[in-house]
Amino acid sequence: MSKTKFGFIFIALLAMFLFTAENVMVPSFCAAQDEYDEEYSEEEDASGEEEDADARGADEADEDADAENEEGYSDEDEDFDPDAPLPEPKRVSGTKLETKDHILLSATYYPGNRGKKSVPVILLHDWAGNREDVEVLAQELQRMGCAVLIPDLRGHGRSNRMLVGPESTEKFEAGAKLKFNDLQEIVQYDLPCLKRFLMQQNNAGRLNIDKLCVGGVGYGGMAAAYFANQDWNPMVRRKKANPSAGDVKGFFIVSPPKNVKGIRFIDTLTYPNWRESASCIVIGNTKGKKLVKAMETQVKKACGKDAMERCWFRTYDVDGDGAEMIQDPDSDAVLDIAAFVELRCIKRDILWKSR
Repeated sequence: MSKTKFGFIFIALLAMFLFTAENVMVPSFCAAQDEYDEEYSEEEDASGEEEDADARGADEADEDADAENEEGYSDEDEDFDPDAPLPEPKRVSGTKLETKDHILLSATYYPGNRGKKSVPVILLHDWAGNREDVEVLAQELQRMGCAVLIPDLRGHGRSNRMLVGPESTEKFEAGAKLKFNDLQEIVQYDLPCLKRFLMQQNNAGRLNIDKLCVGGVGYGGMAAAYFANQDWNPMVRRKKANPSAGDVKGFFIVSPPKNVKGIRFIDTLTYPNWRESASCIVIGNTKGKKLVKAMETQVKKACGKDAMERCWFRTYDVDGDGAEMIQDPDSDAVLDIAAFVELRCIKRDILWKSR
């Protein structure tokens, strides 16, 4: 056989082999990928649909009430009954609150009773504390019609597991003293994870994510302030009508903490569009008066004097500090936070949208 004939035969055999491989291997890979995507989609849907019968009944009532006006509502809230029984709080944990760095957060969720008109609030405890420290304030905000999510921060309380494999976890504990990296991780991982849970509630018609309020005690409050600023980052893509505006409409800090290297309140006001809209309340006792005053001065410098109408700074002559200031529902601190949330979030006329 000549070399030329052998070459033609070899090329023909090679072409037949490639054709067979393409028709056998490629469809098998695509089928496996489709099966994976379908399984992942079903798992994601299932995690967002789990709820008790009482909450499901309340949701159906909300959907019926808003069926004719799905894209928005007026600020009038004739259906809200402040004396009606409140939805029972729910525990949320596991993969439903898995951060991008695989910490499994644990939280308590106090559902709102206004459906699409419920204002979502993320409420954070101080470093070395736990969610029980802010339960009284969470309950008061729920009575006003808010949907409140209070987590144990990473390494605290029940948020002490890290996912290291498909079915395995390792214990994860926070250090005794907060460092700048710790606060960065809360802002970068914990808070976006918590907001993602609330976004799912928004899309189910149970709250309005565009009225989001964040706040906390001590370093929890500072983390909330950093997150509010980050939420208004104009480089973040948003599936909404106004991509330059964030969802956070206000934040609050109870007992501003002493400075930690790298953590500065002025750094929570870096984006111009947020400085023009920043709304906050900062609360302290007499011992913390200097810190509160310093923050007030920084807001005036960064945002202008007009911002004082949106930003409140309060100090009270009380002995308690930190979470102790919000343990009495009739305390000045709780009442002022409630008034701030009412004015800056609840009463704002912002249309509900599916996101």
